[in-house]
Amino acid sequence: MKNILLTLLLLSPLAFAEDIESLKLKCDGQGTNLKKSGPYLPTYIILNIGKDGDWLEVPNFIMNINNQGASFEQKNKYSRREINKLKISESSIEGKFKVRSFPPDFGGISVNRLDGHIMIESIRMRFQGTCEVFKDELVEKKF
Repeated sequence: MKNILLTLLLLSPLAFAEDIESLKLKCDGQGTNLKKSGPYLPTYIILNIGKDGDWLEVPNFIMNINNQGASFEQKNKYSRREINKLKISESSIEGKFKVRSFPPDFGGISVNRLDGHIMIESIRMRFQGTCEVFKDELVEKKF
């Protein structure tokens, strides 16, 4: 009986990871660049977990990638960050991602699987919002 309980405890994290074979989320919310002391601006983030790799797409104006003199188009581009140390449980998805190499800056991501709330934070940026499953299919035109 002890062996069965021990085996279940050891394999339980794998059970939560297996129920997410492939997941892509679009998270609408507000983000800010903490280094520029800017306001929270409405934006979205794409979170992918699964067969295409684990990554996060974040707008450049939040990540502080561009200089002060960057054009509007450059600031509105998105950059993809690989998610490391991904942990999937029954109630949450958590991971780390590299913001920049020098000086080293890592951010954390936390998604509540029960209500869809997401929080992303690093020394340079902060984003909070709500996630829904992202649909890649083409949508019919409304007009």
